[in-house]
Amino acid sequence: MKNLPPCLKSISIIVAFIALSSLTYASSLDDLYNKIEEKQNQIEQIERDIKKYELELQKVGTERSTLENAVTELNLTRQKLLTDISLTQKKIEQTEYTIESLSLSIQEQERRIEKNNSVLRDALQTVHSSDNESFVEIMLGRDSFNKIWIDVDQLSQIQSTIQNELVALRAMKKELAVQRNEEQLEHDALSTYKSKLDGQKKVVEVNKQQKDQLLNQTKNKENEYQRILEEKRAAAKKIETELQDYEAQLAYARDPSKLPQKGSAVLSWPVENPYITQGFGLTSFAKSGAYGYDKNGNPNPHRGIDFRGSIGTPLLAAANGVVRDAVNMDAQKGCYSYGKWILIDHDNGLSTLYAHLSVMSVSAGDKVNAGQIIGYAGATGYSTGPHLHFTVFDRDAVQVSQFTWSIGCKNTKVPYAPYEAYLDPLEYLPKL
Repeated sequence: MKNLPPCLKSISIIVAFIALSSLTYASSLDDLYNKIEEKQNQIEQIERDIKKYELELQKVGTERSTLENAVTELNLTRQKLLTDISLTQKKIEQTEYTIESLSLSIQEQERRIEKNNSVLRDALQTVHSSDNESFVEIMLGRDSFNKIWIDVDQLSQIQSTIQNELVALRAMKKELAVQRNEEQLEHDALSTYKSKLDGQKKVVEVNKQQKDQLLNQTKNKENEYQRILEEKRAAAKKIETELQDYEAQLAYARDPSKLPQKGSAVLSWPVENPYITQGFGLTSFAKSGAYGYDKNGNPNPHRGIDFRGSIGTPLLAAANGVVRDAVNMDAQKGCYSYGKWILIDHDNGLSTLYAHLSVMSVSAGDKVNAGQIIGYAGATGYSTGPHLHFTVFDRDAVQVSQFTWSIGCKNTKVPYAPYEAYLDPLEYLPKL
């Protein structure tokens, strides 16, 4: 190296320094890659556990006939949710390592770009200092003309190489930045999903506690369990009749101009992948007297639609609006009605009711956006199984007040309206 001209000596020293720094960078990056691979192995193991729980849940679901099996299903659901949460956490950690490795790579590219720029600056300064020498001084300072041209050619080649590398480094930095942004979006989505799973875990724990209490009461005697269910069913019919009788006395004149046009799909589905288990009005289930009878002995209609939804299914606001109220009717013992319910008022002239929830995630006065999670499906109140009861009202007609005219629900609040103010939800939802 001692025979090299000064500019080339400086460049060689800097290049050697860059190579040494790259070794340290490679070691750090290898550590991150090992961590990412470790997380991937953990993720694969957890995914195998999830499949196992799913198979066990399917098996229990086909055999569910006793309260004990229902508790077993809740236990399995809880274990699966815990495993889902663990899986999501591992994916979040893996994504964080990936983001860190990409950030490290970007920093390395920036450092290399700066070093290359430094080399170019040194080379240009050397060339500039040479320019200050006269041609005669340059010739006298070299052994031969040939040596002069070799030095100039070497300097030109190094400058060209560094400039090409700078272009490549900048392109690589840009590509790494795009990858890091994509990983950050994935990280944010995983964090949101984990929050949803945490809410579902809370749902399962609440329902498991209720089922455990009932199991202790009945000591898993199926006939005792059925007796309790019959008592609830009879009480629910009575409460439905009380509500229907009161609503029949209310005066109401619908103003169609204040309501959205039928078929306008101003509402979105309150659950993902909707599957309707019971329609609106005098369904076959309603005709069986499931909702009690009016004073003339006619069966009460179903005042909404029901969606299939296992315990913990996220429930979504059907449109932007404000929560008018969120009430737990189960707080009054023996009040077998809507259970935990939420009523949302919308700017389009409608109000929507979500009933039988296991967990409510919003409170009265909260502003919500369409598609926002407001709670989770359950089987609170009078329900033959986990589902969402969804009602659409004329907003100007629906009221919420103390259920004072009821015997079993006197100390809780209920949403009510004249029967004509109950609207068929399918007239305002998208087509399936």
